Amino acid sequence: MAAKKASISKDLGIETDRTTYRPGDTVSGVIYRANTIVSTEATIDVVFHGRSKSYIDYRSGDVTYTYKGEFALFRQEKQVFQGPLHIPSKDRQQWPFSFTIPTNIDARLYPGEYSPKLSYIPLDSDSVGKRELPASFSVSNGGAKGTIEYLLEATLTSEGQGSSSTENAILPIRLINVDPNPPISDFDFEVTSHTDTVCSQRLVPGKENAELSTSDKMKKFFGTSSVPVLAFNLQVQVPKVVQLSDSPIPVYMRVIPNWSDTSESIRNVPQKAKLASFRASLKYEFDVVGSDSGDPYTDYASEKVELLNDEVGNDVVEIPCTTGDKPPPADIGTAIRLRLGDKALPNVSTFNIKTTTQKLSWKATCKIANESFSASGSNEVTILPASIDSPPSWMAPPDDDVPPPSFADVQRQDEKKGFSVSSSEYPKEKQ
Repeated sequence: MAAKKASISKDLGIETDRTTYRPGDTVSGVIYRANTIVSTEATIDVVFHGRSKSYIDYRSGDVTYTYKGEFALFRQEKQVFQGPLHIPSKDRQQWPFSFTIPTNIDARLYPGEYSPKLSYIPLDSDSVGKRELPASFSVSNGGAKGTIEYLLEATLTSEGQGSSSTENAILPIRLINVDPNPPISDFDFEVTSHTDTVCSQRLVPGKENAELSTSDKMKKFFGTSSVPVLAFNLQVQVPKVVQLSDSPIPVYMRVIPNWSDTSESIRNVPQKAKLASFRASLKYEFDVVGSDSGDPYTDYASEKVELLNDEVGNDVVEIPCTTGDKPPPADIGTAIRLRLGDKALPNVSTFNIKTTTQKLSWKATCKIANESFSASGSNEVTILPASIDSPPSWMAPPDDDVPPPSFADVQRQDEKKGFSVSSSEYPKEKQ
């Protein structure tokens, strides 16, 4: 029960003014035929409808059980032609149509014959009618699939020379939701700190770009006490709320030296830090429910979307390295153009599909004195629809007058959360 694909031909096709719409928009287009036909009586009907589908394959030994679910979101029908039809060779004839997309699920369809056991939401008409149409959506994981789709389906029925024939065409359209409020400026940041050290002769002032001799490299390898060590905490702020748009996702970083654990020879000596590479992904998990005409069966589907997996290259993204509150943390998310893109999936909560988890995972590799160190983390996020009020590139500038959290505040937050500092591995996925 995968999402329907477009099915059009010269015998019957559908064209629309665009491919992406919002609830309340008008879908305008034409039904067309570009093949010859002679019919004494023909009708052309077009149906516009939305539905939420679930499909689960469960295997037990040599037996596979299949569970399905389907809920209608709305349905509209029109007849765009009736009568004799003659299209000469190489000609094309078309018939216009238009539909207004409802803003909410059609309450008149519920409760109908739908079973409450197969739905995550109430099925009474009052509750259903208050729910906005969900955005187009498709997720698949092994035997579990969930799809929310909106389809235009046309049918040409014709009679001639003592026989009748039927041609069909299907065109999916993409529906997106929008937030009537201005773009968000409060990202509800999760603040974490990662303890680490770097060891190098290049930490000494004036030797930042020095070539290390074989002797220097051996001393560094064995951790000889004469090789300076810089101890520090990498502070990272990652949003817990993001919005579907082309605007960058803000991610802030700063390095806070720990002078008490730093070699005396370089204590209080300013150092420079920069970002070398950054990797980020979103993992979604959804519950789907279906039935085999009996009791409901629930499974989960998941999808992972890579947002960025790239080296910074020649672009120097500096990270402040200081114990004070100035300068503020660097917004590396904006600097490296970290965006959700068009692959990100919205939050879903409908009859037989619901979002359970959305997790943003990241890994950063940074450098101090040309020595690399890494940090990684993950946190749950809420993904909001794009704002309708402002262009997608809009973004609230950071307030330089508001200082970032102090290191002591970060430590207290980490202790409350039981956060484990210093991680060199990319977060493992939930199995």
